[in-house]
Amino acid sequence: MVGSSQPMGEGNCMIHCSELCRSYATGKREISVIRSLDLSILAGERAAIVGKSGSGKSTLLNLLAGLDRPSSGELTIDSYRLDRLSRAEMAQFRLQKVGVIFQAFQLIPQRTAIQNVELPLILKGETRAIRRQVALNALDRVGLLDRANHFPFQLSGGEQQRVAIARALVNQPKLILADEPTGNLDSGTAEKIVELLIEIFREFKTTVILVTHDQEMADRVSDRQFQMQDGVLKEFSKESRSNDVPL
Repeated sequence: MVGSSQPMGEGNCMIHCSELCRSYATGKREISVIRSLDLSILAGERAAIVGKSGSGKSTLLNLLAGLDRPSSGELTIDSYRLDRLSRAEMAQFRLQKVGVIFQAFQLIPQRTAIQNVELPLILKGETRAIRRQVALNALDRVGLLDRANHFPFQLSGGEQQRVAIARALVNQPKLILADEPTGNLDSGTAEKIVELLIEIFREFKTTVILVTHDQEMADRVSDRQFQMQDGVLKEFSKESRSNDVPL
């Protein structure tokens, strides 16, 4: 087990945040981006966080991904206390537990599709033969087996996002974090990516946190929804949500 994590009593709780805060010092001022946030997500749940740009939702996603560290409060994912892990332990946590799908794809331009998908497996120490087969299987799952040896500049935006999805899945993570996964795509391509994500999330039964400003996408993908506004997170049901929820 990584680091000094403490088992949680909830059993099947994947994410637990208590009084979570993230602030940044700018000169003599301190800006609070995440404010005393409490959150519990069960294993296998699909949750969407909606809100305007600058509301704090991407900052929260970075905290859940282990890419940033809270200023205070408790952050536990799959029994790992992220607020207590060292930098090296955090890197191992990300590799073993989390798959991230970025809005801007974040593919390495000098590597082919299969080489991009293989990267987490290289870091994990898998043999060349194993990682190649696993990466090919992941590309096949997202419908890009015939593009495995193409570089990102040879792929459309939708194809690049499919490669990014394959890379996020290749280590069979317990948690998938998707940050505006259709934000850089046209409407037709975005629709196809949403359909693919819905299929994959149901198939793998993994825990999902989707960050988006697209309320329709949140409705289609998620079991639970949260609104983020000025660093404060509030859950609301699809049934009770009024049409004037600010996005």
